Amino acid sequence: MKLKKTVLTIGVFAILIGAAGCSIVFRQLTGSKSFSSYSQDEKKAYIAEKLDEKYKISCEFSEVKKRAINIFQNEDDFFTTARVDSRDPFNIWIDDEGNITDTYRLIEDRDQINLYLTQRMGSVLSGYKLLDFPIMEKKPEDNWFDDSIEELVSAEGMNHLIYLLTEEFHDEDMQMIERIFEDLDGNIYIYEIEDPEKISSYEQLSSLDHIEHINLNGGDDDV
Repeated sequence: MKLKKTVLTIGVFAILIGAAGCSIVFRQLTGSKSFSSYSQDEKKAYIAEKLDEKYKISCEFSEVKKRAINIFQNEDDFFTTARVDSRDPFNIWIDDEGNITDTYRLIEDRDQINLYLTQRMGSVLSGYKLLDFPIMEKKPEDNWFDDSIEELVSAEGMNHLIYLLTEEFHDEDMQMIERIFEDLDGNIYIYEIEDPEKISSYEQLSSLDHIEHINLNGGDDDV
C-alpha cells in the first residue's frame, strides 16, 4: 500500500511539473511567493533591493503594474519607471518570477550617447549644444548591452528627448536638424539662450522656454 501511495504521489508531482512548470510547483511546495502575489509596497521594495545590489543606486518608482495592451489584454510583464535623485527616469520590466530587465544603461551611457549625437550634428551644423535624455519604451532584448552606442541610439523602442541650445537660431536650421535625426524617434526642443554651455541638467532646462519643437517619427510628446 505504501508503495502504491509513493508511486501515486510521484505521478501527481510529475503531472504538476508538466502542466504548470517547475518554478510554479517549487513555489507551491516551498510556500515562497511569486512577484505577482506581492503587495505594491513589497514589489517596490523587491525592485529597490535588486537595483541596489546591481548598481548601488537608490530610486523612486511609479506604480508597479502590467500595462494595458487593449481593453481585454495586459502586457505579460510588470512595468515601472524609476527615477534616480527624483529625475533621470529609466524603465523596468519584471516577470512573474521576479526577473528584472532594466534600462539603467541609458543613464550610465548618457555621456557617450550625447557625444555621439553631438558629433553627428556637428559634422553638418555647428553652433549648438546638445543634451539628450533617452528612454526605452519597449523591453529591450537580452543582448542589448552588447550593442554599440550607434546601434543603441536608434534601437527599436528608444524615445529621445533632445534639447538643442544655441545663442543664435536660424529658421533654415530646422530642415537640417530634421534630416540629421530623421532615423530617431522622439522630440527635439530648440532654445535660443546666452551661453548654452552653462546648461547641463534637466532641472536647468525645465525653467527655460523653447522656441521650436520637432516631433521625430511620431515620438511621444513629452517635455
